[in-house]
Amino acid sequence: MKNLIFSFLLLLALLSCNSEDENPESQGCNGASCAPAVASGETAATVPSSAVGVYKCVVTFANPGSPFPLGTKATFEITADQKLIVTIEGEECLTISNPIWRFGADASSGNYTWKDSCRDNVAYNVSFAGSAFNEVNMEPVSGTGFFGQFSLE
Repeated sequence: MKNLIFSFLLLLALLSCNSEDENPESQGCNGASCAPAVASGETAATVPSSAVGVYKCVVTFANPGSPFPLGTKATFEITADQKLIVTIEGEECLTISNPIWRFGADASSGNYTWKDSCRDNVAYNVSFAGSAFNEVNMEPVSGTGFFGQFSLE
């Protein structure tokens, strides 16, 4: 009887999980593409497969001069082929290649940066705490600075 109850509870738990709620499916992108070269002081990064996914975010902090104001919604998709698809609310999607580590970051930092030097002139520093998505920081494409931050909706 215990095995029957355990099996029923396990089945119920499995059926109640819906991975689409936690990580929406890829929407792809037919918009522009950007593939900036790795600059001096930067290192080509390899994003781990655990980071691949779709992250729905909103700007929760914006400094003066931020390219996107508070409340702007965006979807960031990290693909298995090391690209970042950025879809900012009201704009066409953009696919960015060539993730990098910069400012001394490395694989242990959990920070991967894609530079949009093609359209919005902003670098997206996607941050993970271990394997869990943390935030997306907006930075200048060249030099140091901080425009603001996207957090999960």
